[in-house]
Amino acid sequence: MSFPKVLDVYEFCTDELKKHLDEGREMERKLREEEDNRRLQGKDAEMKDETKEEEKKQEVGIKAKIS
Repeated sequence: MSFPKVLDVYEFCTDELKKHLDEGREMERKLREEEDNRRLQGKDAEMKDETKEEEKKQEVGIKAKIS
């Protein structure tokens, strides 16, 4: 049997404590979302570069066939 690395006891907390925890959870969610967006933007840029390289290869291949 394996156990998770993090034990979430949120459901066992009082409503008052949950309000305080919700603030921290919301901040963490926003940070993760921002990080994910930064990573996706970087991957999009990489994909665009790869697409341009592939287009250039195709152009060279077409020119070679014509010659």
